[in-house]
Amino acid sequence: MSERNPDKPMDILVIDDELAVRNLLEGLLGMYKVKVDTAKDGKEGLDMYEKRYNGGVPYDAVFTDLTMPELDGTGVIRRIKGLSQENLVYVITDKEATLEYEELEKKLGELKPDGVIQKPFLASTIRSLVEEIQSKKCGTGTQQGLQL
Repeated sequence: MSERNPDKPMDILVIDDELAVRNLLEGLLGMYKVKVDTAKDGKEGLDMYEKRYNGGVPYDAVFTDLTMPELDGTGVIRRIKGLSQENLVYVITDKEATLEYEELEKKLGELKPDGVIQKPFLASTIRSLVEEIQSKKCGTGTQQGLQL
């Protein structure tokens, strides 16, 4: 896994067709010094991701909704995980997280997402995800570099 500089802000792409969800996640992630780009559907999000990935500066993680126009979340997951299993992808859903993950694991096999963000989500849930992503990307403990 490529190591990232823990002093550099993380970059996360949020893909969701609901403006309110995009804005909420952008605000919550911004509290933790995360740079956020947003996309209104799977096609736009995948275009943004591939441009950065092909340019050698991929996002640290992607949060994607499952049900969207143009390209749904399973298509987004398949494509991003198909580029590299190291790409971190989390699913945003209003279904129960454990059941949703099990369904996605059956559908997507080894290309399954790294986790599920169940709506409605709390600021503490987003903080935990930021810590998890930072830990995976930096190969460090979850506390290093995360500041409010």
